[in-house]
Amino acid sequence: MKKPRANKIVPRAETATPYTAKPPEGWQDPEIEAANLFQQLEQERGTDTISLGKAVKGYSARAAIVAAEPAVRVAFVRQVVATFVRLGKSTGKIPMVSAWFNDTKVPFGAEEVAKQLMRRRLPFTDAMLAEMVEPIGQMDFVTFAPVLEPLVRELEKRAAEEKENWGLPRPADRKLAARIQSLLGGK
Repeated sequence: MKKPRANKIVPRAETATPYTAKPPEGWQDPEIEAANLFQQLEQERGTDTISLGKAVKGYSARAAIVAAEPAVRVAFVRQVVATFVRLGKSTGKIPMVSAWFNDTKVPFGAEEVAKQLMRRRLPFTDAMLAEMVEPIGQMDFVTFAPVLEPLVRELEKRAAEEKENWGLPRPADRKLAARIQSLLGGK
């Protein structure tokens, strides 16, 4: 006879404190909270297309996003990228470039806040970065991807850290690593 299982304790990702199947009072899923903040920001922006260089610091929703938990900020950036990918997905026909800048459906306010968030060290996993970068490559105009430069910079940092963490103390290990790298097309 099997003995009954107790409630499983699952750690919360953003605080690493355990909770039972029912989240604590006031807790909200970071994805949902980010979606709500995204919507608030874009409602506050209204039909303003946020001309290049215009700051969004005056928006109250921006302050809430910047002050949010790291998991919410990560979810916000991921949502901005997903929205831009959906809007800029390749259709086989290249639409008028000027239409992009005048389309009020493009979340220009969220784009600017996402750029500001990417200046900080956010707890992205490698899988999250890959989920954002891969679909950007399928956009008609990759230059319209909101945080492509910071994402690439983050990937470069991680690659450099990973290279340092290999810790190949023996010459034989370094030679083997060099052979593998040359097979993969590296220098």
